[in-house]
Amino acid sequence: MLASTYKILLEQTADGRSSATVLELPDCQAIAITSQEAINQVKTRLTERLANAEVVSIQIPAPQPQNPWIEFAGIFKNDPDFADITRSIRAERTEPETLP
Repeated sequence: MLASTYKILLEQTADGRSSATVLELPDCQAIAITSQEAINQVKTRLTERLANAEVVSIQIPAPQPQNPWIEFAGIFKNDPDFADITRSIRAERTEPETLP
């Protein structure tokens, strides 16, 4: 079995005891009088927990952002009125500007 490394957060409780928490598994923690005792207890708990567990890696594809306007693409493709409107807009844009 390969050895794994886990990070343990050591803290002092309000009453002066030591708290050890496995950062990767925040619900795996122990409180003891000394830091070393807390580490030993949390190590035992983690070993017991992992004895009947399996660590696997999975890959999840990143979500592809979708353009919200894509559902409207081409909805006026065969609309003769829309074709007239776009010709009118195009003509208006290409006309030289006249000053009042």
